[in-house]
Amino acid sequence: MATQENITAQGDVAGRDIDKSKTIIYQAPNTQLSGIIEQLKEKIGQDPEAAKFVEKLLDWMTPKDTLIKRDLEQKLKDCDKSYLLYDALEAKERFTKQLKRTTFNPAIQEIYSYILGEIYSHFNYLIKPKIATMKEVGAIEQEIVGLARSITSQIANAPPALGVGITEVIGMLYYLTGNCHLDWDYNAALSSRN
Repeated sequence: MATQENITAQGDVAGRDIDKSKTIIYQAPNTQLSGIIEQLKEKIGQDPEAAKFVEKLLDWMTPKDTLIKRDLEQKLKDCDKSYLLYDALEAKERFTKQLKRTTFNPAIQEIYSYILGEIYSHFNYLIKPKIATMKEVGAIEQEIVGLARSITSQIANAPPALGVGITEVIGMLYYLTGNCHLDWDYNAALSSRN
């Protein structure tokens, strides 16, 4: 039998196991989007103006005027990313249907508008400059998934009615591309709007 009398230790001493496990609870960072999420939780089903569109969202839904019109397929072909076409069209269609289902929910549409703006900025300033140098298959997909993860981490506490995960964020990216808000190369014509 062992005794623990007159012992000296630089750490813990116990007659049995020492459990130093910690419970870590992840809390999404407070962001502008998380504030909107909190408002959404309060507004779902209670908004008296449910028939109104969120005006900012209409800008994203309206195809942008450009000097040269190219659809999603042509944009992907022009930058040698046509292998993404099938998935891109499917993701875009999925988001388009989801957008139509939420037509009369201004709270959700306000969040969609914010997310679309985040995608627009992130894509144009962080992903687009890299596209021409991304020769390895899968490189652009990693960038897009990274963008989607960044956004979904901001809405981790969103109610299920929002319906936005990585797949939906990717669909939003292709939706913006199809509406001429995102271009995939620097050789694209500038907007005819100033």
